[in-house]
Amino acid sequence: MAVKDSEGVYNLEMSPDTNSPGHSNWFFFTVSNAKMGQRVKFRILNFKKKDSLYNHSNGMKICYYSKKRFKKKEIGWTRGGSNHVYTQNEGYFENFNLDPKTVKRNLKKFSLEFEYTFEHNKDEVSFAYCFPYTYEDQVRDSHKWITRMKKIKEIAFKKKLLCYTLSGRKVFYFVSYKQQKGNKKLNQLKDQKLIVFTARVHPGESGSSYVMKGLMDELCKPDSQAASFLRENFVILVVPMLNPDGVSIGNTRTSLSGYDLNKCWKSPDRFIHPEIFYTKKLLHGLARQNKIVFFSDFHMSSRKNGCFAYSCNV
Repeated sequence: MAVKDSEGVYNLEMSPDTNSPGHSNWFFFTVSNAKMGQRVKFRILNFKKKDSLYNHSNGMKICYYSKKRFKKKEIGWTRGGSNHVYTQNEGYFENFNLDPKTVKRNLKKFSLEFEYTFEHNKDEVSFAYCFPYTYEDQVRDSHKWITRMKKIKEIAFKKKLLCYTLSGRKVFYFVSYKQQKGNKKLNQLKDQKLIVFTARVHPGESGSSYVMKGLMDELCKPDSQAASFLRENFVILVVPMLNPDGVSIGNTRTSLSGYDLNKCWKSPDRFIHPEIFYTKKLLHGLARQNKIVFFSDFHMSSRKNGCFAYSCNV
């Protein structure tokens, strides 16, 4: 929802995740028909998280994309805007002329306020929480990886269908391993060491897709020594986007069913959480005759800077 508060000031509310009462953190919206030099203040009123990088003195800024700027200078998504303020709503609403219902439903939440000055007339400018990486981006990058790996004849590199989501989208995985006599299929491999990478189980963590893209770009380089070592010595299994439904409909944390798929690994349901059910089934099948020596699931945090890792205490 978008409501004009006063001249040049707009109050916005994010939709919560589909089939979920909460998880409002990811935003992605577009503004059109602005004038060059026009300065606008946006207030997004219903964040759920108390701690955010917006709170830090050197914290992140919103991401924006200008259509006209891209046409002129080929500059895509950039962090920008000014005067970012992230604050708790209690006491913050007193100076706003808001509908009492809007205030009431957002009292225990947090607001992000920022300003933006438009650079071109009649431009279309999109704003987002973080650099978007869509389901279509993943499909496009998949074609690039397959094309590059065709040059490496001694390595089998295949894109396979894992399952369909609740909305009918395809979940793909990639597998790479050294060619063996008889051109064995994945389910015929025995006594191999497996490395598994997954990403984007939480749709709002688009940064994890960029890390996955960087990994796959490197693994698919014919002249990379590190990638060559991995391709020669391990079977590499990659599920680059575990939650394409959530990504496509703009959810922050859940799938179309309203479940946090990262909390369904213990007992996933075939019909409600097919993405996790079939990933787990695939791994269990491979582990019967092979050994999984490394597993990494890529995420993104709104509370930590730089790179970090959590691991099992084994």
